[in-house]
Amino acid sequence: ERSVERRRVVLLRMLDEEYITKAQFDEAVSAPVTARKHGAEIEVDAPYLADTIYNEMVEIYGKEEAETGGYQVFATATSDMQLAAQRAVVRNLHDYDERHGYKGALGYLWDIPESETKDDAIPQLALSFDVSNKTSKDQWDRASMLQVLEEIPYIKPLLPSVVTKVNEQSIEVLSVDGKVRTVEWGGLDWARRYITDFRQGSDPQTATDVTQEGAVVYIRQQEGLWRISQIPEVSGAFIALNPKNGAVEAVVGGYSFYQSQFNRATQAKRQVGSNIKPFVYSAAIANGYTLASIINDAPINQWNAATGVAWRPQNSPAEYDGPIRMRKALGKSKNVVSVRLLRGVGLRETADYLTRFGFNKDDIPLDETVSLGSSSHTPLEVVRGMSVIANGGYLVNPHFISKVLDENGDELWKANPVWACNRCENQSDPEISPEDEEADIEALLAAELNQDILLGDVDGDESEEKVIAPQVITAQNAFLVAEMMRTAVRANGNWSKKTYWLGTGWRARNILQRTDIAGKTGTTNDSRDTWFSGFHKDLVATTWVGFDNMGRQLGRATRNQNLINKEPEKFNWIGNAMIGIEDGAKAAEPAWIRFMQFALKDKPHTPMPVPENIVRVRIDRTSGKLTRRTDHTTLFEYFLQGTEPTTYVRDDEVLDPATQDKTTAPEPEEIF
Repeated sequence: ERSVERRRVVLLRMLDEEYITKAQFDEAVSAPVTARKHGAEIEVDAPYLADTIYNEMVEIYGKEEAETGGYQVFATATSDMQLAAQRAVVRNLHDYDERHGYKGALGYLWDIPESETKDDAIPQLALSFDVSNKTSKDQWDRASMLQVLEEIPYIKPLLPSVVTKVNEQSIEVLSVDGKVRTVEWGGLDWARRYITDFRQGSDPQTATDVTQEGAVVYIRQQEGLWRISQIPEVSGAFIALNPKNGAVEAVVGGYSFYQSQFNRATQAKRQVGSNIKPFVYSAAIANGYTLASIINDAPINQWNAATGVAWRPQNSPAEYDGPIRMRKALGKSKNVVSVRLLRGVGLRETADYLTRFGFNKDDIPLDETVSLGSSSHTPLEVVRGMSVIANGGYLVNPHFISKVLDENGDELWKANPVWACNRCENQSDPEISPEDEEADIEALLAAELNQDILLGDVDGDESEEKVIAPQVITAQNAFLVAEMMRTAVRANGNWSKKTYWLGTGWRARNILQRTDIAGKTGTTNDSRDTWFSGFHKDLVATTWVGFDNMGRQLGRATRNQNLINKEPEKFNWIGNAMIGIEDGAKAAEPAWIRFMQFALKDKPHTPMPVPENIVRVRIDRTSGKLTRRTDHTTLFEYFLQGTEPTTYVRDDEVLDPATQDKTTAPEPEEIF
């Protein structure tokens, strides 16, 4: 109405000034309004990614110019990969949340229950109007229920709803969009009562065990079915890179940007736990250790005379295998072996070595706990370090912006990243050395955006030189560490011969059914932070799960037989039915797996190429020495040429696991 009135005023002025005739005035003033509000069309809702790019542009131009300059900024991430990451994170956080129990309704419109104890408070809805006089169902019509639902926070994928009917094993709800939906038993059977992060109530048998009429709840859709739901209190983060050039393929900073704008993928420094071990093992290889080196997996008890306290790092569970090959120790994430490797290399030497992977020296504690992951880093920093192992030893620079166009579509700037390659086509020598600080991409972008000559005038990619990233570890070192990490995501050996053992990340191989992947779990003390980092040769990703409250533990999930019955053989592989103490393999790794299910679905099996000067020889499984046997007591192992064993195991030294009484059981996930 205001726009019509404003149009009439302008037309009257034009008529008074004789710019138009009376007939033209009458025609224009009676014409229908065709103007409409418009702006940039949002094709993909990826707020954490968009906010990261926005902040980079504001840093360069200032807020006003960045917002009004008409720049078209293109992300390195594609929409399908970004959406896959968002789906993986949200699903994983809901799976964790569901196995720990249902916290109940947001509030009630009628039949409000009474508190069983003084500590058991009934939730109250925070509304802008009073509904206390409506206490029975017949006082609530459709319009008044929708009025309440419109004031409930609407955080996708959660849909505020009112339970209008409770059947034996289903409920009917009215949702905020005005639609009536049915939630079947498959969407209710998970919702046993939450007691603590370590305790859950009895498995529900009927819908009345879960909710009641008049309850205001959230529902969400999963795999085509509606289910009762809630906002997860747990947080998560995910970031994926192209290991060849550092282009960010996806970034997710939490459950919902509209709930919390804090980007945990780029901003949250959390203890990394056993995610640090591949870098410690890399230092060991650089100092003469091999994948067949035998390390003593035995308890450590170190007295500190200065503090009067003994340091006793332990495996978790507190099981020790005695002498163990280095490959197996990383696969089973043996804590005391990591400590002994650090001692073998040297504390200061190991700490300095970690900086090769891009970690800030100030973040690395100069004590032996660094070998167990006591240092705190962001997921972005961790995934950058992992990319060195994935790409053959080169330190690339993560970047989010692919190119920038002006308002006319002319290219102002295009990313020119450093590349992980030994002999790149159109290469130029790197301008920085491994010891130099990484190039400031914001400074480079700002400088190039303000040049008078547009980079778009240059003839495409063919004339652009690729800058080689600094090589911080050898290709052979990277390959050997990646080989150990391949062991960590699969089952190994033979059950009948008693050589069987599981890497802590075994779920990845079992679910993805690929052998060209590698990874490492990570869990900190008391399961406060859980991690999984892994890669295919073309894609590396890190995921983290924990509470924003660093003092809160992720807890333990007990058996929900309703869920176990759906997948009795595989319930503990992935999803909301997993049981036990939360750790990197159960809390974090599933998000990585779900993302890779999408990202790798059309990629053929592509194992990492074996670099030159790597040899493969048959060794004794127990001692790591050369062997002339060819049975289950042996295996083939990779070595840097010149480091392979030179002595053969004697017959009286051979230990045949098949004749031993000890049975190797699947290894639970490590803690810290």
